[in-house]
Amino acid sequence: MWLTLAFTSAALLGFYDAAKKKALTGNAVLPVLLLNTLFSTLFFLPAILSAEFGLGWFDHTLLATAPGTSRSPSSGRSTPRAPLWCSSGHS
Repeated sequence: MWLTLAFTSAALLGFYDAAKKKALTGNAVLPVLLLNTLFSTLFFLPAILSAEFGLGWFDHTLLATAPGTSRSPSSGRSTPRAPLWCSSGHS
């Protein structure tokens, strides 16, 4: 029983791989991925720079964060700070 299922699974994976290669033939997958990464980076860059350098561009919004990173006193390693909207508001 399990041997039949293993061979069936292998055959279906082979068909899937062949169909995927056929579908991607002639399509510009890598340029689309490159452009997606580029535009996503440009979209999030202002929020990243504002958070890292404490510029305050997004104060009083959901993107408000504490500037930079903090050092853990016990290990000395850098740990990122959570956005302000993640805090519970209780001390």
